[in-house]
Amino acid sequence: MFSMIGIRRITRSFELMSRLPSPYSAALGVGLLRGLLFSEVNGWAQTNHSPGAG
Repeated sequence: MFSMIGIRRITRSFELMSRLPSPYSAALGVGLLRGLLFSEVNGWAQTNHSPGAG
């Protein structure tokens, strides 16, 4: 379901988080993963399931 771009964003965000102090990385990680998950799901739903697409 995830696009390759989405997977690269997630892995890159984890790389960035690993350099930060843990409280910041935890809060940022939750926010980033939520945002990425919602954007991926919304994009996937719009491209594949919206009525009248294409």
